[in-house]
Amino acid sequence: NQAPPTFLFLMATLLKQRSRRAVGRYVYNEQEYLLELEAPPTGRDRERLLPFRGKIRNLRTGHESLFRLWLEEGSDSIVPIRIEYQARSFLRLTFEALPA
Repeated sequence: NQAPPTFLFLMATLLKQRSRRAVGRYVYNEQEYLLELEAPPTGRDRERLLPFRGKIRNLRTGHESLFRLWLEEGSDSIVPIRIEYQARSFLRLTFEALPA
């Protein structure tokens, strides 16, 4: 009896869990998507960042989009330090947070 979550709300919910694997569904433009996040075991990155691999799958068309993001280890923040997304075969986007 509730409206389906949006992408950002679902992403925030899954990142707050800080689990090895998290999955959820959201609706965008009247189409349903599956969002999956996976994190490797902690303590492997020199920069003290937690890497996550993500996959978004359109449940109607089956099209998948892959992305990666990094959160600061030991922080409760769900704001990524870095995001990488392959928008097209010829276009890879990288976003990095500036130091405060």
